Amino acid sequence: MKNLFEFRAVEFAEKVHTSIWYESAFKHNPYLTDQLYCHGEAIIDLMSSHSFDEYLFFLLTSKFPTQNQKKIFNALLIGISNVGLRHPANRAVIIAAASKTYSQNLLPIGLSILGGSYLGADEVLSSMKWISKNKHRNPKDLIFENQSSLIQANDLEKSQEHVFPGFGRQFDGVAPWPKRLSKKLISIGEEIPHLLFCEQLVFFLEEQDNSGWLITGLAAATLLDLGFHWKSGAILFQLLATPGLAASSLEMSEKDYTSLPFIAEENYILTTSK
Repeated sequence: MKNLFEFRAVEFAEKVHTSIWYESAFKHNPYLTDQLYCHGEAIIDLMSSHSFDEYLFFLLTSKFPTQNQKKIFNALLIGISNVGLRHPANRAVIIAAASKTYSQNLLPIGLSILGGSYLGADEVLSSMKWISKNKHRNPKDLIFENQSSLIQANDLEKSQEHVFPGFGRQFDGVAPWPKRLSKKLISIGEEIPHLLFCEQLVFFLEEQDNSGWLITGLAAATLLDLGFHWKSGAILFQLLATPGLAASSLEMSEKDYTSLPFIAEENYILTTSK
């Protein structure tokens, strides 16, 4: 009896094909790798001819960055390498590490949180898609069209909701760090239409709604200006923010749960579902 694939006449590739990577076989044992190549360039040569940020950009895009792209990419690598202690992903790895979770499981824990929709990779993807769609619109028109949603978000219980993905309020206020980082990126970059569009949007958001840049929106606009497609946003945000999670994991693995605050019962707010 034919299986489903044979019945549908599905043809499979004989080998996995990739234009990213090539491994030349060792002549005395073809199961072993002798040389590595990335987009046709020998890894052994790239080690001495390019910096890591240049190589990473090349690995992801098949092209070495221009001087403008290199400045922006390097600044972004540093700026979002650690999403901060207030981010739930960082808090998750800190608690897990101090609780003596196996070290090989700490990064997966942090990345699973970092992949979420709240200040996470899912929001970066949504933000890149939204910016790509609306970058030619007038920011004032966008705010006017969403005025009712912005008014609803003024409710304290909804103040963490983001009317435009990647933009909004944190703890009922404008987050100052993404705003500061955006100024830096704009000051060093050229040909940055997505950052400039979002900066205009943020100007009116701050004025009318007391909201502004979130780290997810900033990462989204910068990645678009670097030439990345919106579909790559989720993966790239997790990749670029991993060093901070790793650093927190390494630091807290040397400590135990007594290094964390003990939250007394009176500091918990218990709610019941309606």
